[in-house]
Amino acid sequence: MQQVSPSVSTSHQLLNRSEINDWFTRTGRPYVTLSWAQSLDGSLTLKQGQSLPISCDESMRMTHQLRSDHDAILVGIGTALADDPRLTARIFDDGPRNQPPSQPRPIVLDSQLRIPTDLRLFTHPKRPIIATTQPDKNKHLADVNAEVIQLPPTTNGQVPLAPLLTRLGQMGIQSVMVEGGGQVLTSFLNSNDANRAIITIAPLFVGGYDAIQPLSLNYESQLPRLHNMQTTRCGSDIIVAGDLF
Repeated sequence: MQQVSPSVSTSHQLLNRSEINDWFTRTGRPYVTLSWAQSLDGSLTLKQGQSLPISCDESMRMTHQLRSDHDAILVGIGTALADDPRLTARIFDDGPRNQPPSQPRPIVLDSQLRIPTDLRLFTHPKRPIIATTQPDKNKHLADVNAEVIQLPPTTNGQVPLAPLLTRLGQMGIQSVMVEGGGQVLTSFLNSNDANRAIITIAPLFVGGYDAIQPLSLNYESQLPRLHNMQTTRCGSDIIVAGDLF
């Protein structure tokens, strides 16, 4: 286990740009980083669909640095509806003072195409991508300059992750940061479509909605495990990072 210097708040020690570039060159698919904040007991929030701030200010800045280090940021429709996030990189102070951070392109998984067009992500400086299994019959998303990617559904009616990643790679997106919610994070672990996880652990107990739902894996040997682990203190929080394969 590698211990990162506690004084470092930047995300640059937690990501390897050469690994991202090599992965994209070899596979044509974006490098996927799962990133979320949880309590000591593994909760994202008190209950599903409810927003709960967990990260301290320092780890929140680190998260925004991570956003800026990726080409795109992905959430599920549940997170989009519950949090109404802007999905921008904002509150970090690493780099030239007068240079705005690089912005990740927002992606929402919305299998039933129920996203409202008054969410804040539709004011994002980059064109949002809505990944769905349904056609945008009324073209309402085109009116807010969103790009719709329609894919055949999985057996349980969800957006298929591997074909989506292939499509994103064809669009030139080399890295994707997945921020949640719990069902989306679990789907990426179940399908083995994530390269890395960077987890913020806050020193509190919530007893609420778990970050990771029950996995559909049959054997202990199949359980996702972090490799080449790094840990660092970030304000009052602990950051744990590692490769998933």
